Amino acid sequence: MHTKYIIVVSVILGLCFLSAMALASRFILNKHAKQTQDAMQVADGSNEQQYQLAKISTTWKRMFRPKQNRSNRLWVPTLSGLIKAGDEAIFSTALFSQAQDHHGELALQTLYEMFAKELRSRPMTERSSHPGELTHFLSATRRVGNGPRRVQSVTHRATSRGQPDGFVKSQRKSLDLERGMSRSMSVKRSTPILVSTRSGFSAAKRENSGRTSWMRDGQIAEPHDGSISVKMTVAELAALSVLLGSPLTMAGDTDDVPAASKGAFNISIHVSQGEYARITLRQHKRSKSHLPARGSCCSTLAAKHLAAGFLPFRQDERYIHTVRIDEESLRLLQAGTPIKFSISSGSKQAQWLASLPTARELSLYIADASIESQPQSSNPLIDAISTLAFQGGLVPLASLTLVKAVRFIAAGSLPPARLLQRLEALVDKVNQHAPQLSLFGPLHEPRNAALLYRERERLGRLTTTANATDSIADKASRMQRYVTLIERLMALIPNMKPQDAQAAVQDATRKALEQSYSHAVEAHKMTAVATSSVIDSHGCPESDSRSRRCSTQSPSRSGRQSRASTESFTSPRASVSSSPSNLGKEIEHFLKADLPFSVEDVAAITRFIIVAWTLSVEVVAWDDGEPGFRVLDPRKLPDKMVLC
Repeated sequence: MHTKYIIVVSVILGLCFLSAMALASRFILNKHAKQTQDAMQVADGSNEQQYQLAKISTTWKRMFRPKQNRSNRLWVPTLSGLIKAGDEAIFSTALFSQAQDHHGELALQTLYEMFAKELRSRPMTERSSHPGELTHFLSATRRVGNGPRRVQSVTHRATSRGQPDGFVKSQRKSLDLERGMSRSMSVKRSTPILVSTRSGFSAAKRENSGRTSWMRDGQIAEPHDGSISVKMTVAELAALSVLLGSPLTMAGDTDDVPAASKGAFNISIHVSQGEYARITLRQHKRSKSHLPARGSCCSTLAAKHLAAGFLPFRQDERYIHTVRIDEESLRLLQAGTPIKFSISSGSKQAQWLASLPTARELSLYIADASIESQPQSSNPLIDAISTLAFQGGLVPLASLTLVKAVRFIAAGSLPPARLLQRLEALVDKVNQHAPQLSLFGPLHEPRNAALLYRERERLGRLTTTANATDSIADKASRMQRYVTLIERLMALIPNMKPQDAQAAVQDATRKALEQSYSHAVEAHKMTAVATSSVIDSHGCPESDSRSRRCSTQSPSRSGRQSRASTESFTSPRASVSSSPSNLGKEIEHFLKADLPFSVEDVAAITRFIIVAWTLSVEVVAWDDGEPGFRVLDPRKLPDKMVLC
């Protein structure tokens, strides 16, 4: 009798348990029903059923997963994953500008919070393809970022961020359009105040563009002093140093860090010795002239390549195609020799670049002489240089030879003179057109007029005083203002859509560079003839034989010269044409003209800004004894490192 009673009770308890499971499954199914219909468009019921079952399975796993594992073992992207995400244009170096309010040691968790913020701003269609680990990382980072505050209503959250309630409604409409839900009401689109230049390279879409390699590149973070820490490789540290423009600093030197070690964003990198070398970041207080403008920042991909002397020019489904400019390439460029791209990967710059984290494989080339005749203006280097301002290529660091080549093409043999001062005046002119937008940062606010005046005076001393200071942070913030200037001028072009305006300005910039390159080659040849005449007038007995050897020399790379001419501005173009004698005078026309400017005018200003970049970029030293920024040597770095 006792046994029968136990059996009956067991059956009843089993039925109750099954009923509870069924009710819970029904609740979970209803909970995800609307989300399933909004996020997916299914052709039949089977696909929808599979998706719902997968959701239920995931929910049950989450329900019975030990709470301790979820809280203490946080999956985070590796630093390589972050760098690869930057290569895919998920974020730019503007990510590091978000830490301007964090003075002192910059915790790794803060860096991950800024990265998660960038991921949440991506389109819904892209976020829906995130793997489970990345989705959990975003939710965990959001909880950490919000802290122990009470849950707020949607309306209160929107208004607390300074956004009106109407912003939530417009965001809802945008979300509906992304999901393919049509609405009867029409939404009037406002004119953008900036046309973003963060278009990225012309890349073929992958079959599954959402699941790129960086999403699966992660590790388990370890707790460290109230924050987290991750293991770090030598290649990751070298790439981070280039992205920040900051060399390594010993950990004991946190109080007195020189400006050169603070990098482009006033962030220094400190290392302490131990069994595991401890790498920390430190955010220093930024002056008002260093605070960012509202325009686009630099591409992480371009930052790595230009520091190595490479110029990325194309990207396809698998490869990033990039070309190196060396001394021989510069000599061929100055002589007007037709250029082709030959495969080459044997240089130390190529080996260093290949060692860094990259989202896609590298296809390395070198600018070489072409035996095929082609028009002088038909130069693949000009096509690559014309995209610098439109693909985040005006970076803080670049090799010396690449800078010389860009300056030779863009300047058209004219000296810069007061180019930087005139560009700052043009920035102020455009800012006064709509001062309420505050496009160019605090430096151009009315209350900082005295600071702006001192900044212009400092720029004037750069062209006349040899020891005038111009830190890498000064240069980087100045170039971001100039990029914002391009984006604002493109937005003001009348009767053109933003994407059409950018395409038209980029094409016009290429044509302007072709014309300036023709002037530069002509002036360079005239300078060479004049120099040869001076030598002959002094009766040099070897001048005839030397000129004959030069005239019959083959344009091959077998006899590379170790030195190329560095005189990009030796001969004013006034002897060639009736144009102004320097670039500073050429830009004065735009200071007197009324806004908006035409496509050709914006392209001309873009060319001037590319020249200004060659005057504002920090040079990377690759040869012994050469002054400039030194990239990290992997042989001199610890084998075991941890980033905190």
